[in-house]
Amino acid sequence: MRRLFLTLVGHTIFCLFETSAPSQTAAGGSLQQANPPGSSSAAEPPGTDAPRTDALIGKFEILATYTYAKALRAGLPEPEAKQRGIVAAVMGARA
Repeated sequence: MRRLFLTLVGHTIFCLFETSAPSQTAAGGSLQQANPPGSSSAAEPPGTDAPRTDALIGKFEILATYTYAKALRAGLPEPEAKQRGIVAAVMGARA
């Protein structure tokens, strides 16, 4: 589970999200990464030697999350807030 704190226009938004490759517990109770350093990963950019272990979040996902959280804070029901977030991301991508 990863945590993301966004601070946009004076508002702090806290998001929890799961990565596509969750950590696995090893025999000694320690955490082991699903893609250890030096292994090939599908998420790593082409042409680079270093594997990426952090999650990639695009600017339109951030815009959608911000708009969704702002609508929830304004008191809108969750389905309408989610719709506003999606519309903001689509309109941002089209601009």
